[in-house]
Amino acid sequence: MTTAKQIVGLTDRIRDELVRAADYYNHTQLAWRLVQQVYEEKKRPTLIINKDTETLTRGDELAGLAQSYITGYLTESMLQQYVTLFEEYVFGLIGLWLEAFPKGIAGLGDDADDAKLRSADKLIPLAFVTDNPDRESILRAVVAQELDRLKYRRLAAWFQYLEGRVRLGVPTADQIEQLAEVKACRDVFVHNRGIANATYRNKAGAKARAVEGVRLEVTDPYLRDSWSLIVTVVQETSAAALAKLA
Repeated sequence: MTTAKQIVGLTDRIRDELVRAADYYNHTQLAWRLVQQVYEEKKRPTLIINKDTETLTRGDELAGLAQSYITGYLTESMLQQYVTLFEEYVFGLIGLWLEAFPKGIAGLGDDADDAKLRSADKLIPLAFVTDNPDRESILRAVVAQELDRLKYRRLAAWFQYLEGRVRLGVPTADQIEQLAEVKACRDVFVHNRGIANATYRNKAGAKARAVEGVRLEVTDPYLRDSWSLIVTVVQETSAAALAKLA
C-alpha cells in the first residue's frame, strides 16, 4: 500500500472515530435529558440498585444527578477521548512519513526541552539489528524509538518536528497554541483531578484558562470547539501531506 493510501486510511479512521465519539456525546446528553423528562412527567417511584457498589438511587435522585453527569463525567471523559484520538493521528502520520522517508532520522537533536532527550543516544542499538530479521523490521524499530522520544516533548515540538521533515505549513501557530491548551487540560484531568497546576499553565501558555489551584471546567461549548479544532487540524494536515506526495 502506498504512503498516500495509508495516510488516507489513517485520516478516515480517526475522523470516523471522532464523529462516532461526538455522536455518542450528543446521544448520551439526549438520553439523560429523556430521563429527566420522563421522571418529571410520570413521577413514577423508581429504585435503582448498583450491584457492584450496592448503591441505591431513587428515580428523582437519578434525574437530579443527570445534570452533573452531563456537565462533569461526560464532558471530561469525552475531552480525553478526543485528545487520545488526536495523538494517535499525529504520531500515526509522523510514523508513516518516517517509514516512507527514513533518510535523516537521527534522534531529536539538541533543541529538546528535556535533558534526557538532549543526551539521548542517536545511534541505532545493536539489538535493533540482531533482534529484527530484515530492513523493514529494523526501520520500524528505529521509527518507534524516534516516536517514543518525541512523545515526551511538548505538543508544539511535535509539529515543529513534522514541519522540519515535511514542510507542510500547517497547523497555524494559533491552532497549535489552542491544541496545546486542550492537551494540557486533558493531562490535568488524567494526572491532577482536573486542578490547574504549574505544569498545566506552563504547557497551556497564553491560552491557559485557570490559575493554579482552580478546577478546570470542560463546558459544552469548550468541548465542541475542541472537537472542531481537532477535526480541522487533522483534515488540513492530511491534505497538506497528500499534496506533498502528489
